[in-house]
Amino acid sequence: ATYKRQYVGLVKNGRKVVFSNFFCTSYDIDWKTKPIAVDDGGDCFFNVLYDPASATFSALQINGEA
Repeated sequence: ATYKRQYVGLVKNGRKVVFSNFFCTSYDIDWKTKPIAVDDGGDCFFNVLYDPASATFSALQINGEA
């Protein structure tokens, strides 16, 4: 509940997927209109792909710590 979220629809290998971006801080970036992408930051930042046709998640990426 403490994470903000961004969602983008994509086509990957001919399949429709949803890229989901989660973050607990936006560093004063207007996250409602601009994508959030940071290096490091630990588990405050992670993203995952969701395939609605198969109801599966893949490609989970959790940022590391510097």
